[in-house]
Amino acid sequence: MGTANQHSEESGEEDHCSTMIYLIGDLRVITPHGKADWKIARLGAHQIKRMVSYLVAKAEHPIARNDLAAIVSPNWPHIARPSNLTSGLKQWLRKWGMLPALIERENSMMLIRHRCWSSDTDQIEALAEQANEHLSNHNTSAAIHALQQAAAFCGGRYLPDYDKPDYPLTHLQTYWESFQRDIIHRLSGLLMEHSAYSEALKVARKLTHLGSEEASDHSIFADIFAALGSQHRANYHRRKASDEDEDDDFPEHDTAA
Repeated sequence: MGTANQHSEESGEEDHCSTMIYLIGDLRVITPHGKADWKIARLGAHQIKRMVSYLVAKAEHPIARNDLAAIVSPNWPHIARPSNLTSGLKQWLRKWGMLPALIERENSMMLIRHRCWSSDTDQIEALAEQANEHLSNHNTSAAIHALQQAAAFCGGRYLPDYDKPDYPLTHLQTYWESFQRDIIHRLSGLLMEHSAYSEALKVARKLTHLGSEEASDHSIFADIFAALGSQHRANYHRRKASDEDEDDDFPEHDTAA
């Protein structure tokens, strides 16, 4: 029998760890002891990152051990048994202080929400909710502060290096591109209302790293550059906002940090 409905073994020390997982941009795991080491015996960093990416992206959902093994490699039956591969994953979850968040059953594993770990996307959602609450209470300054904290995590694609089409995360990648865009647009707009045009431009430039561009992005840039007195750039973005067939990307002077 498996360990259904039971958490993996945990210690008091592990239970109080707080590991941060960054899913936007390159996958990173920061433990209380520093950056995670991805090497596990015969598994390379890319293979274990695939497993961790899928496990975290599918938090609160059980994942079959065979599926986790297949995510490591299509030839997994010739490499090792699924139980051996997932044992390696457990080894590193223990190292990262995340074992209290792992629920195991005979044929599956599931990562649950737990105080021993968090992710950048968790933080973004929580801060966006705070901003909404502040705005409903007409506290614009507090809303801007919450959105600035959220935007600090934004400006990249969701798990861009995940490459297992048989176990896609496309819907989450699309969702997080849209969610980040909404945060950046809202914050840029509020900063514009407070005449913080240069700061609004700095925030808006994060849009250029989301993986695609939309007409609404160019509208934001047009308004900002017009407010900054750069009519040439404002006109360029107005043309882009009204012509969805244009193939030009954001101009270099707008994407520069």
